[in-house]
Amino acid sequence: MTPTKCWRIGDVLKPIAVPQKNHGWILDSGLSRSLDMGTHITRFLDRIEPHISAIRGVADEAEVDLSCVLYDEHMSVLCVDRRALQVLAECGASLEFDTYRIE
Repeated sequence: MTPTKCWRIGDVLKPIAVPQKNHGWILDSGLSRSLDMGTHITRFLDRIEPHISAIRGVADEAEVDLSCVLYDEHMSVLCVDRRALQVLAECGASLEFDTYRIE
């Protein structure tokens, strides 16, 4: 699985020119931002599910998170289905939501 973006401790990322304090590895859903959050999560799960044991190995040594960011005019209800919770638990990952209301 190839990350969308990754970095190591000390790397300087733009636009914030501050050396990173942690390693980072990002996997974007690759879908249009106009699609609903559930569609993005399903796509993400489809991509990571074959790699559960490898991700679990990383989670034993480091923090693993599924971070979802939502920009919405209406502050939609967020629902995470049983499959998502099960896969994240098997990976040893936490789930994080950042929601921003746009006007």
